This record gives sequence, C-alpha cells and structure tokens, in this order.
Amino acid sequence: MVDSRLARAVRRALVGSVPLFAVASLTGGGTAFSQSAASEENIQEVTVTGSRIRQTSGMTTPIPVTSVTVADLVKNNPGAALADQLDKLPQLFQTESAQRGGGALFGTAGISTLNLRGLGSQRTLVLLDGSRVVQDDRNGAVNIGVLPNGLIKSVDIITGGASAQYGADAVGGVVNFVLDRKFEGLKAAASSGITEVGDGFNYKGSLTGGTKVGDKLHLTASFDYNHIDQIERDPTTLGPWFQRWAYVQNPAFVSATATPGVPQRITRPNVINSTFSPYGRIDDAFTVATANGTAANRVGSFSFLNSVFTPDGTSVRPFVRGTNATVTGAARPGAPPSGSVNAMEGGAEYDVTNQALRGGPFGARVNEDSAFVGAFYDLTDRV
Repeated sequence: MVDSRLARAVRRALVGSVPLFAVASLTGGGTAFSQSAASEENIQEVTVTGSRIRQTSGMTTPIPVTSVTVADLVKNNPGAALADQLDKLPQLFQTESAQRGGGALFGTAGISTLNLRGLGSQRTLVLLDGSRVVQDDRNGAVNIGVLPNGLIKSVDIITGGASAQYGADAVGGVVNFVLDRKFEGLKAAASSGITEVGDGFNYKGSLTGGTKVGDKLHLTASFDYNHIDQIERDPTTLGPWFQRWAYVQNPAFVSATATPGVPQRITRPNVINSTFSPYGRIDDAFTVATANGTAANRVGSFSFLNSVFTPDGTSVRPFVRGTNATVTGAARPGAPPSGSVNAMEGGAEYDVTNQALRGGPFGARVNEDSAFVGAFYDLTDRV
C-alpha cells in the first residue's frame, strides 16, 4: 500500500511539473537555445555592400534583395548588352542602353544607365563590389557600359528603403555588381547583330583573364569593346513638326520700296539657327581690349573664325551655310543688313544638327572600349 501511494504521488508530481517545465521552456529556454545556436554557427561569407554589411540574402534581410546571376541574364536574353538584359527585370523601368540612349545635346549619347522603379537614373545608386562607381553624365547617372562585363558574377538589386542606409542618391534603390574575384583562366566572348530592316549593326567582344599567385593573391584583368551604328530616322516618316518649319530671309525681298508686296520672310522646312552648331562653333572674331578695359575693333584675321569643331572634338572645319542664310547685324564681316533672321535652310550643317539632336529613338553611334585590372588579397581565410 505504501509503495502504491508513493507511486501515485510521484506520478502526480511528474504530471504537475510538465506545465511548469513547458512554461520555463517558453520563457527562458528560447534565449538559451538562441545563444547556443549563435555560438555554434559558422559564418561562411560576409558580403560588404557600400558602408553596410548584408548579413543574409534575399527576403530574409531587413531590406528585400533580388540577386540574379549573369548566367541567368545571358540565358534569358543572349547576345544583348548588360543594360538590355537587366531591363527585362521588373524592378527596372525605361533603362537606357548605349543604342537607346540620349542625344549629344544632353550629354547622354552612348551611355547605359539604370532606372530603378522609374524614378530616374540619377536616383539609382550603382556599386561595384560594394564601392560607388564614378558618375558619367551631368545628371549624376552611372554608365554601366564601362564595367568589366567578363568579370561580373551576379547583380544584387535593392528597391525598398535604400536611401535610409545609402543616402539620397539611392532613392530609387541600389544595384550592386558582384565581381568574380577568384576567376582563374582565360575566356573570350563576342557577338554581333543587326535589325530586321538592315540598320543598327553592332558588335562587341570581351577578353577576361585571371590567375592565382600564392595562396592568397588573385590577379584579374578584363577588356571590353563595343561598337554600335546609329539607327537614324527615316525623313519620309517625319511629320511637319519634325521637319523644323520656320522663317528664313526671302531672297526676292530687297526693300519695301523696291519690291512692294514681296514678304521679307518666308516659311520653309529644314530650318536651323545660322549661328549655331551642336559641336561648337567659333562664331565671331575676337575683340581687342584697350588700356581702360573696353573692347576695340574685332580681329578679323583669326584663322579659325567661322569654323566648327568636328564630332570627335580633335579638329575644326569651315562652317557651311545653307540656303537663304542670314545673320543679324552688319558689324560682322560679310554679314547682311540688320533686321534679318538668324536662320538658314538645309545644307550640311542641318544634316549635322539633325543627326546630333534628333538622331532617332535609338541613340547615337558608339565606339566604346574599357579595361579593368584588379588585385585581390585574402588577409585571412574569411577576410
């Protein structure tokens, strides 16, 4: 009897202790387990992006990170430029590539930029292995066409709340290009293409090499070349607005007395400013300053007077006027009487201006080459 009463008492004690043990596990045991897990966890890799450390990846981070490998980008859009491949991702909107970039007037011709969430390329922070990339245009956008395409391993994209961590230039988000720092060997890639109507011929190539020196030093190098022919607009498809109708001087007009009823100005297509060139024009003779600082007579013997710079900026050529060309003011040598308009019709300068400013929706002609050399040293097995 004693044994049976003792057995029942022990069973009641054990049954009663289960809830207490469970409560203890819920309250204090969680912390103990977490500390134990943290102490036993082995950190395999730490990726530094900018000035912040990304501890984990993907949706488990405080800020969602989309990571895509270059192999996946090539698989989805083979042969295309990196900017065109990234433009297929839903996070990017109206991304400009070298072939679809802006014109010469805006300083964006031939560059490839990223536009996260349609907020503007100047609001998208671009990093290369966590370091900021130098801006390329006047708006503060980065040309990703100069990055070493052959060494890029993957691309990390942050689209939410990035400005709180990275600064005001990351309002749209952050794009981090991750390099293959331990690449060994030699690889080459080349591709070419043309539109279905026979224009926009392009070709590109890259050569990438890497080697290991000792146990901790890796040397890498990459060279990229890109050529794109401009896709020009067909003049026959342009409406009246794009034909640049404007006033020019009427060659039949002499004066109101000599030619009564003849208008002084007529409306013609393909009209541009007769004193302007998109590549820069030496428009007037220089002036000579006197002792009291006032301007004296113009120096009309300057050899480059009335010249324009060539598109590459290395030389000058004479400025060629179109038909019905007039320039306001009689002070310049050979200028028509004052009262005329600064306009001219057609001619070689119109073709240059038309190509530079309205070259078409597919950007400018591009010849781009870039080189990258990197040395990466492992201080320890984890750093």
